[in-house]
Amino acid sequence: MNSYPISDESLFSKIKEDNTYAFNTLFTKFYKSLCYYANKISGKPEKADDIVQELFIRIWETG
Repeated sequence: MNSYPISDESLFSKIKEDNTYAFNTLFTKFYKSLCYYANKISGKPEKADDIVQELFIRIWETG
């Protein structure tokens, strides 16, 4: 069962409307897996965390 009933497309649409709940939902849904993936590529957990944080900052700023 999907613990996030809102589609990703819907979340992005709501983020464009400055909806913080949608942003927090997207963050919670993808943060760990993106950090894991970035760490696999970079080999540096602290760098991976910075990369993912920057990604989410850009998502929020650009909507």
